[in-house]
Amino acid sequence: MGQRLFALTDVWAGYGDRLVLRGVSLDINADDFIGIVGPNGGGKTTLLRLLIGELKPLAGRVDRSCLNVGYLPQVQQIDRAFPITVLDVVLSGLMGRQGLWRRYGKVQREAAMECLRQAGVEALHGRSVGELSGGQLQRVLLCRALVSQPELLILDEPNTYVDNKFEGELYELLRQLNQRMAIVMVSHDLGTIASYVKSIACVNGTLHHHRSSHITAAQLRSYGCPIQLIAHGEVPHTVLQHHGGCGKGCAND
Repeated sequence: MGQRLFALTDVWAGYGDRLVLRGVSLDINADDFIGIVGPNGGGKTTLLRLLIGELKPLAGRVDRSCLNVGYLPQVQQIDRAFPITVLDVVLSGLMGRQGLWRRYGKVQREAAMECLRQAGVEALHGRSVGELSGGQLQRVLLCRALVSQPELLILDEPNTYVDNKFEGELYELLRQLNQRMAIVMVSHDLGTIASYVKSIACVNGTLHHHRSSHITAAQLRSYGCPIQLIAHGEVPHTVLQHHGGCGKGCAND
């Protein structure tokens, strides 16, 4: 087990009068690769907002020794009309170190270009983000999250809008990155992430951290987490389960 980067202890969180998370506790260590799963409205995004510091808990504690966090938001959260180039988007991932108005030098620009090369979008560096497809923008945002070489990488639905080829490359890249940084990832694609993550946190108002990537339908029910069953075999797959209030297999948030 590596150094502890984050510790959430009995955290309660929400918005105004709406309580979303109740009594949540979670440790994140330097070598963790945690897959976050749960139903719509269960609190996965609220959990991420607590980790990146966008949201303060109503009660409980959030302790952190990790100062450098990379964050990949969902693509639909990005304002495509904002007049900024691809290269500048990636460089904005250094803002916490450089300050908003400091000019970026050769070293920083080369680091940003190297990220774009690894993601296969180097040729787009001068384009406006408004010209990009959803998949291209997702790659650019991943570069922004990685350019500062974070200790913790947080990803919210990273496979949204990417093609099948890059999806496979993305998960292999994350496996390699996990050798030098912790990763917390929200995903619908349970059949795939079960082959890559080391543990699974089920979030549905409360949080249950299952310290393995193998989880049974009975365990999901006991956690109060009505989502797809993660199963293992020669080819990773999922089995949709029936659960109360749905009447059919339901995907998670």
